[in-house]
Amino acid sequence: RQALDMAFIPYVENQPPKAQTHYYGLREAYPELKGIAVFDRLETPARGGDGLEIISWQRREIENYLCSQATLEAYASASAEADAAGPLFVVGEADRRLAAMREAIAEVEGALRTIGKGSPWEVDTKVSDDFLTPLFRAYFAKLGLPNLMNKKDFYELAQYVPPGEIDPEISEVLDAIVRVAESAIPRT
Repeated sequence: RQALDMAFIPYVENQPPKAQTHYYGLREAYPELKGIAVFDRLETPARGGDGLEIISWQRREIENYLCSQATLEAYASASAEADAAGPLFVVGEADRRLAAMREAIAEVEGALRTIGKGSPWEVDTKVSDDFLTPLFRAYFAKLGLPNLMNKKDFYELAQYVPPGEIDPEISEVLDAIVRVAESAIPRT
């Protein structure tokens, strides 16, 4: 966690050349610089070098690692605690939200199948746009609430991923970030 807290993170979309340009520009001023760039799956592998490591996810995008039935149901249930009108109503609200989430999942999953976009649980599905965005729109509509989970907020799902569903690749990438951070020479 400390490595992430100390990191300087410029967001370069999913474009390795932007990361490389940014990195090598900074490297001109500080030759000992180390860096790591993590991208959604790249169609053309990118190469690092000179202290820059480039990694891309094996799944289509990071959201694919956060998208499972269990994660979405845990999110729905947990959100009841924050929004229920008092502790006596949490269980009822959790049940209502869980039912709404299950209905929304079934609807959007069925729609994807109908239009030939595959399953939201497949590694090649662009779940952020094709599944999670319409899912949360439908879910909050069923609850009669404004959509409180926009694409920029999908990272919040990470806390609801059951420990047994955390893909080993997540640990590998986090370990790589720590390894690069630890190899960096602090500037004095």
